[in-house]
Amino acid sequence: MLFKLKKEDFWFIGLLLIIAIVFSINLGLMPLLADEPIRALVSLEMLLNNNFIYPTFGGEAYLNKPPLFNWLIASTSFNHLKFSEWHLRVIPVISFLAISILHYFVCSKYVSKKIALWSSIAFLTSGRILFYDSLMGYIDPLFSLVILANFYLILIGSKKNKLILLFVASYLLCTIAFFLKGLPACAFQVCTLLAVFIYRNKFNQLIRLPHLSGICLFIIVLSIYYYEYGSYGSVENALRALISQSTQRTPLSTSIYETITHCIQFPFQFIIDFLPFSLLLLFCFHKNIIQTVKENDFVFGSIIVVGANLWLYWISPETRPRYLFMFVPLFYTIIFHAYDTYKKPKSVLIIRCCIIVIAIFSITVLLILPFLPHFKFISNSLWISIFSVCILLLLVFLFYKKSIHAVLMLILILIILRIDFSLFILPLRKKEAPESVNKNVGITLARLTQGHPLTTLYHAPINDDIRFYATLNRGEIIYNKFGAPKESGYYIVNIEVLNQFHLTPVYQFYVTYESRTLYLVKK
Repeated sequence: MLFKLKKEDFWFIGLLLIIAIVFSINLGLMPLLADEPIRALVSLEMLLNNNFIYPTFGGEAYLNKPPLFNWLIASTSFNHLKFSEWHLRVIPVISFLAISILHYFVCSKYVSKKIALWSSIAFLTSGRILFYDSLMGYIDPLFSLVILANFYLILIGSKKNKLILLFVASYLLCTIAFFLKGLPACAFQVCTLLAVFIYRNKFNQLIRLPHLSGICLFIIVLSIYYYEYGSYGSVENALRALISQSTQRTPLSTSIYETITHCIQFPFQFIIDFLPFSLLLLFCFHKNIIQTVKENDFVFGSIIVVGANLWLYWISPETRPRYLFMFVPLFYTIIFHAYDTYKKPKSVLIIRCCIIVIAIFSITVLLILPFLPHFKFISNSLWISIFSVCILLLLVFLFYKKSIHAVLMLILILIILRIDFSLFILPLRKKEAPESVNKNVGITLARLTQGHPLTTLYHAPINDDIRFYATLNRGEIIYNKFGAPKESGYYIVNIEVLNQFHLTPVYQFYVTYESRTLYLVKK
């Protein structure tokens, strides 16, 4: 097998292993933040309830997302007491790596190994993913993996005549995607099938029996789940919530001004989010670009797929960069193909000079970091900095001697910066972030109330992360009640309820949600 591997394959395997290790550094260090506590608490309550059909949040029906991501999170920890930040974040990390592997294999076959290597590793080391999203426990990387696999399946499978196999496999992926994020999976399915089959001059295949078989598979699987769901709660409410979630970020729920502003900003924001490699888009403005991309069916098909789906986010003002991950490998394939075709000695020289500047700037920052007061608490900070600087200096020397390709050089610089980011910035964030305070509050609530019932009254606006850590450390769901506290136990209340029922607090804490103080009282 090894004798069939080319140098790009070895480079890909080596870089992928390095990035996998780098992504794991301090992965579980930061407390949960942003949307992470919601995903974590729903998964934790599945374990506590031993019910994986009817997701709950604070003991009440959770309707915003289907349950597949929570099933996967729960499956990483069979014992809720061992549930940690790592359990939530490892799935997105694996998903990012899987996207890169999938793209490398497909692009190697239908474009070239060189373009496959560059675009797949550039995906993992683009700014947004490298320094933020690979550290977060979001659904989007896994959802993007499934959607991207479906893109490739439809784009490649539509050239062949095994349509029943194509449609069944495609709608199976669509079903998986639906159980991750709901209706966006259906939008991708419709837009991609229409665009690709029109491009292939096979539109009539979409109104034949093989396509119907795929649709039937999708409907049957959803019907089975929601039939079971109906034993616990309202299916109508669940479906209504999914529709609401899918439309709340679209022009249907925002002003015309916001929509127009977003449409203007969107392409520039996309380039910023996926720097530095997104700047190679400049090579796509060559006068012969259309003719060039048409010469490769996969590259041109990538443009068709991106164009058919990206507009959904281009017109939606509440779009987040993490919603766009499935487009990035295709986007990089297109721009790296253009770069490889149209690069000239002058443009290569400019790129090399820019990389040298980035390297020098990085070295300067790393030399300064250990001497800043904020980082004094980090042990061996000076040695970490010196080691990183030595590696960068060696890379600069090799790059100057033209022993390292420009794209590879930039990737290696970014990997080193991510290592130092994990070792310097993440500990600082943990030390100073309000989420660390919230984690301690949750642990304190659990310690004070251990062995006694704990309830929130009138939906006291407790932060999601506080609720999660309190639930985790108590090993019991924190329910909500209305009315005066009657049963013995502990209650979390706001100031209005505290005064209304003349309760005496035993502990008080600040919540950033609604920016107010809540009180723990004992009955």
